[in-house]
Amino acid sequence: MLIFAGAVCPGAVQAENGAATYLQAGVGARWIGMGGAAIAAADDVHAAFYNPAGLSRMGTVSWQVGSMYAFQDLDRATSSLSFAHQTDAYGSFALSWVHRSIGGLEYVDAFGTASGVTSSTEDAILVSGAYDPLYQVRIGSTVKILRHAMFGAAGSGFGLDFGVQCQPVLSDDLWIAAAVENVAGSLAWAGASSDAPARAISGGMAWRTLRQMVLIALDVVSSEGAVGTRVRAGAEIRPIPLAALRLGWDGLRPAAGASYVWKPYQFDYAYAYDPDGFSSRHLVSFLLHF
Repeated sequence: MLIFAGAVCPGAVQAENGAATYLQAGVGARWIGMGGAAIAAADDVHAAFYNPAGLSRMGTVSWQVGSMYAFQDLDRATSSLSFAHQTDAYGSFALSWVHRSIGGLEYVDAFGTASGVTSSTEDAILVSGAYDPLYQVRIGSTVKILRHAMFGAAGSGFGLDFGVQCQPVLSDDLWIAAAVENVAGSLAWAGASSDAPARAISGGMAWRTLRQMVLIALDVVSSEGAVGTRVRAGAEIRPIPLAALRLGWDGLRPAAGASYVWKPYQFDYAYAYDPDGFSSRHLVSFLLHF
């Protein structure tokens, strides 16, 4: 039973990669369509998941609302809902919720007999803040409240992320960044042991050029339990203000996406391979700027 659950839901059991690994798959169809290369590029409400420092780069927008839904097979579903507010005096703040569920998991006894069906659910609430002590430097942090229920067992805990973004030259729209995911945290199971959330250290760059029509991003990610580092890359092209096209590489497989912008609304779509390694997935996101 545990072997099957670990294969379907890597974050569900105490694996070497840690708990809540589903969050490392990313949130937001725009950034997933760019292969998840968002450590330096993210500048919207979904920056809370990649690098919270990017929340301070929402521009003249005071509020953003974002949502995402991932269409997956094997009775799996991932969704998110996020709110962000930017102020002139106190920085930017965001509140986000991510939900992941897997249905149709069978109880199997020691003799291999199925005795029932249950589901696994994982929830994360993120409280994020970002500030710009200098115009060229942005810093941010995120506190994550984690909850996981599976096979009648429940666990809860927290995680803590930090991030920084820097613009070396004001005359060029080039950003470099670094982020640390789950620098501290724990997920404790009721009546059992505890597990540490999956840790990762990331660095990246993002360059917007050709009159703001092209965005190029590159990330290098080192995750706990993974062999070596993973390079993620992506490009976004906006031939007209109403539309964008994207291509990406998530370190293992390609990704692609597109957007339709009708201010203050933005609709994003992404096609990417499943982080669990079973198949592909389709993601849609909706953003409201006001």
